[in-house]
Amino acid sequence: MTGPTAGDAIRPHDHTGAAADPLELLADGDRRRLLRTLADGAVDAADRLADTEGTTRKHYRHVHLPKLDDARVIEWRPATDSVEKGPRFDATEPLLRAVTEWAGVDDGVEQAG
Repeated sequence: MTGPTAGDAIRPHDHTGAAADPLELLADGDRRRLLRTLADGAVDAADRLADTEGTTRKHYRHVHLPKLDDARVIEWRPATDSVEKGPRFDATEPLLRAVTEWAGVDDGVEQAG
């Protein structure tokens, strides 16, 4: 990802990349679904899930996307609503699969592989 743009300046959170508890990040089913959808290659993961899973776009924009972006698991540009894998995504993905398997649920998204 390149440096910040004018649209990023209005973000209500701090993109410091401060260490986040990965289990806390993955404790929420909406965040797990978002990450698994992104892992499967969806570029419109938040929009697609907001339309089908009952969590509003507003909730994703104000809760889940900022939290995952701050942890650098995703890269989110609010001005364009683009979401892509962040620098910590690959390190988080094995834990995502383990938490999902341990919980015994698929969170409504089919697992690849």
